[in-house]
Amino acid sequence: MCFVADAAELGLDDVVLEPGPGTGGLTALLAERAAAVVAVELDRKLFELASERLAGLTNVRLIHSDIMGKGDQIAPAARAALEEALARHPRGRLKVVANLPYGVSTAFIAAMLAAHPDRVPLKSAIRNPRCAVRTGQSAIPNELVVMVQREVAERLCAAPGSEEYGYLSVIVQALARVESLRRLSPKAFWPQPEVDSAVVRIRPDPALRGAAGDVERLRAVAGGLFTYRRKQLAAALRQSRLTPGLEEARTLLDGLGIRPEARCEELPVSDFIRISKALS
Repeated sequence: MCFVADAAELGLDDVVLEPGPGTGGLTALLAERAAAVVAVELDRKLFELASERLAGLTNVRLIHSDIMGKGDQIAPAARAALEEALARHPRGRLKVVANLPYGVSTAFIAAMLAAHPDRVPLKSAIRNPRCAVRTGQSAIPNELVVMVQREVAERLCAAPGSEEYGYLSVIVQALARVESLRRLSPKAFWPQPEVDSAVVRIRPDPALRGAAGDVERLRAVAGGLFTYRRKQLAAALRQSRLTPGLEEARTLLDGLGIRPEARCEELPVSDFIRISKALS
């Protein structure tokens, strides 16, 4: 827990979102270092234990809720609490620091990175990297330092052509810089989980986001192609209905200099972006 808290490099003005605080051990460490912590716990028993442990910490907001809401978005209760905390600490950075629940880690990371920055211009974020980019749904965090299942960490960092390379790899690497900080065996925990874990740092990059174009369209392209990852690109574009037919798919790919016979797992992130923009 201390390693995760230390890696987040929190400042006294920062606002922290912690999905899945469990009994609140990491939450208490974060509260010592940040201006505000919004912790969201779904399990009722863990929520009650955390409530007892964190009683008296006035800068902690503990919410009994799933972190994810409808449509692959952050749950409304969590969004509202974050907006309130960021309004109270306008100079603070938003950071996600958590031992992420394995079941929601992929959807949560994608949702946090893909939010629409419609309240603070990207050029402002580039000039002032400390600025949390507010959005109508949540805020794009300055940084995520999270413990995830080892397989998830491998997908986050995966290179084209590897077995782990997929939708999550493309979306995260198109929008952020990813760094694996430490691997942890089950022996590091009690009770021991059945899987290895890893701590990763994800830093959203406004310049990368600007180059990615329409993020929702990019998500649709990556999701559609990896749904048919074993098929040739032209066929995958048609079957995912990204193009009306096979001939249109071939024409689009030929125009981009991408082989229609290639498979999506071979493409670098930049090619997904080029396909997405060509489909605009």
